[in-house]
Amino acid sequence: MKTRSDTDRDKKFYHYFYAANLIQLLVKPNINFLEKLTLRAGEIRPNLKDNKNTILRSRYHLDYPLTVKNPLTNQVIVGEVQFYLISQTFLKDYLSENYEQQNLKLKANFIGTDYTYAYC
Repeated sequence: MKTRSDTDRDKKFYHYFYAANLIQLLVKPNINFLEKLTLRAGEIRPNLKDNKNTILRSRYHLDYPLTVKNPLTNQVIVGEVQFYLISQTFLKDYLSENYEQQNLKLKANFIGTDYTYAYC
């Protein structure tokens, strides 16, 4: 995730978090839509493909965008938050008897952003 400095607008800070905790900050249920749904539960059947902004709220919501802050620095998150899946490519070799002599290599696969998570 990326945040800006309060004093120098050109200075940016990058932070790394565990994805499950970050999703709880970036995407929330849309309470307004859920209240309408419970009041008229027998009358409507929402078409989720037509209106993706109804159930979830995020920073990209058209009617009620969230302002999400970094929990460590309390600064507003700027730009898209990118998610990567980190994997150990030589884990089987690492667990062998000669693990001290082997180089550990981590592999990062890009899996999406907070926008693709919420709306795609």
